[in-house]
Amino acid sequence: MKNEFSVLMSVYQKENPEFLEESLHSILNQTRLPKEIILVEDGPLNDKLYCVIESFSNMTNLLKRVRLVENLGLGRALSEGVEYVTTNLIARMDSDDISVKDRFEKQIALFDDHNSLALVGGQIAEFQDRVDNIISCRNVPVGDKEIRKFAKLRSPFNHPTIVMKKDVLQTVGGYQSFSYLEDYHLWVRFLLENNITVCNLPDTLLYMRVGNGLYNRRGGFKYLKQYIVLKKLFRSWKFINRFEYASSVVFMGVSTLSPGWLRKYLYTHLLRK
Repeated sequence: MKNEFSVLMSVYQKENPEFLEESLHSILNQTRLPKEIILVEDGPLNDKLYCVIESFSNMTNLLKRVRLVENLGLGRALSEGVEYVTTNLIARMDSDDISVKDRFEKQIALFDDHNSLALVGGQIAEFQDRVDNIISCRNVPVGDKEIRKFAKLRSPFNHPTIVMKKDVLQTVGGYQSFSYLEDYHLWVRFLLENNITVCNLPDTLLYMRVGNGLYNRRGGFKYLKQYIVLKKLFRSWKFINRFEYASSVVFMGVSTLSPGWLRKYLYTHLLRK
């Protein structure tokens, strides 16, 4: 039996309306369409964003709008959106990224064939300004065993490429607020769940838009402090041991406390392939 799926997105007032429009059109251009697109409006938006959303609503009946009275942040906004999803498969996408046109066809086919699968991601190409201006790629492990090993050091999935089962998401506690690292926090909860498998496709599934401030946001004491809190949590869950905790904190400390230019070099030359 072929699975139906929903796309879950969130948008807030500071986002670029042109980027949102490109993102939404990349969904409509898919070779396998979703049953619905759940778009969470995370607080009041500006007129240009409303114009894009209303134009898109007139173009297709797939769009379902979830309007939040105030800005809650990504984790809580997505948690609200999940409640409106009517399928068991949820495809994630950010409001400024562009999905490759056969992305959903490839991912959903795996769920059609493998009942134990709970989460499927893929590779991303990061670009600036134009899709043909690729500045780096984030490649993550493909197989279940390799993903679980990789996750002890770094986040093993590219969040905007994910398709996951709603029932498993809810079983592990759903989206939760965890500044900077909400996705990593969620993936490890998935990996601790019994009797499921996960994978990443080796294909590039999505073009991720990155700005000049990306590498600054991934640094500083606040980021490192939150990372240490998360790793301590992983230890309490017995997901990592003392050595894995120490090595990952040292590794992240070097990265986050480096100057912005050096952090950019580390991300684009050593942490991206």
